[in-house]
Amino acid sequence: MVELGFDLKVERLSEDWVLLRFGTQISEAVTERVRRYYDSLRRHDLVLECVPTYTDIAIRVKGPSLEWKIDAWRLFISELAAPTSVASSRLITVPISFANTDDLTADMQHFADQVGMSSEIIIEQLLEVEFTVAMVGFLPGMPYLLGLPDSLCLSRRESLVTAQPGTFAIGGQQAGFLPNQTLTGWWRLGTTKLSAFDLSRQPHGLFCLGDKVRLLKVD
Repeated sequence: MVELGFDLKVERLSEDWVLLRFGTQISEAVTERVRRYYDSLRRHDLVLECVPTYTDIAIRVKGPSLEWKIDAWRLFISELAAPTSVASSRLITVPISFANTDDLTADMQHFADQVGMSSEIIIEQLLEVEFTVAMVGFLPGMPYLLGLPDSLCLSRRESLVTAQPGTFAIGGQQAGFLPNQTLTGWWRLGTTKLSAFDLSRQPHGLFCLGDKVRLLKVD
């Protein structure tokens, strides 16, 4: 059995769904680990569906693996072809209009007051970050972005507000784009006209696990 170099946790969710946990903390290293094993697992003959999250991959399986016990799954993952070669991460630049409505201006000001810096410095810091797409979900095509500086991490707001399609927002250590109108507890700081999800486009979702994202300020 090949040593994995990390502590793999395995949990059976149902008769045909298994949860593989590749770490316990959200980080760039765990995101990359998930991405590499996701690329291998989704191509395997025993796997019908494969759903990655920040730290886990849920897989729906078929064939003999339906009867496997936990130890058999650990053996399978340890002997899986080493996922050393996956497609290079894409860099996606997203144009953002910051604080471009009354609601977003109020959110930006409240956010700025709580993190103790001006909105101009907040925007400068955001523009310097190269984010990583650590997960896609909740809303169709919605990217959860990893890489927010500690100085910009702020707990979610106490009450929910309405976010318009294309809203760029921050909640805790996460950032992301909300592709549909929705209620959110995140801080709404700007909007983009770039569509994260479009049924007329192939593929429908703009963002993939592991993509790099930079923000571009526009008026």
